[in-house]
Amino acid sequence: MTHPKDRTVSPPSLEVATQVSSLGTMLLAHTRAGVACALLGDDELAVRTELSERFPAARFEPASSDSLGLLRRLIEHCEAPRSSFRPPLDLRGTAFQLRVWRALLQIPIGRTITYSDLAASLGIPSSTRAVAHAIAQNPIAVIVPCHRVVGKSGELTGYRWGLERKAELLRREASTRPAHPASHRPHPEVLFLAS
Repeated sequence: MTHPKDRTVSPPSLEVATQVSSLGTMLLAHTRAGVACALLGDDELAVRTELSERFPAARFEPASSDSLGLLRRLIEHCEAPRSSFRPPLDLRGTAFQLRVWRALLQIPIGRTITYSDLAASLGIPSSTRAVAHAIAQNPIAVIVPCHRVVGKSGELTGYRWGLERKAELLRREASTRPAHPASHRPHPEVLFLAS
């Protein structure tokens, strides 16, 4: 039996909404606590298959008006990025993954950081590969901005939803970059629990 605070297990129930966007098909799944998953893919079958693989024990519920509204706002954010889009999150992962994903939430819109600099900022400069692996496991595309992490010389590397999408997200964010990085506020409503 799994301990109730084990955040590596699937939530019992997820509301799921999908919609086509300029970046491909987007899927958003959430619990009562917040967004648990946001995926990008070439079609609805691809994103629903990935969702089922990520949360094999979850029961999937049809989209409510809340789910559809969250997905609509996510798509609007992708089209015209702004720092004001911060829905509540229900992140599930190991303690290390949660630590890395929390750090991703601190990267301001329009900015990037290298994998090695992110590892160093976490106090583990020799763990760049482990940090990169945790980033690759991020279940919430765009909202937890793993696309803002780049290679050592600034080159685009690894993005589970495709390098073309990563490049396009960064291009859009660069065009709406805030004048003052200090205006970035951390994500206020995140449920972070690890086993």
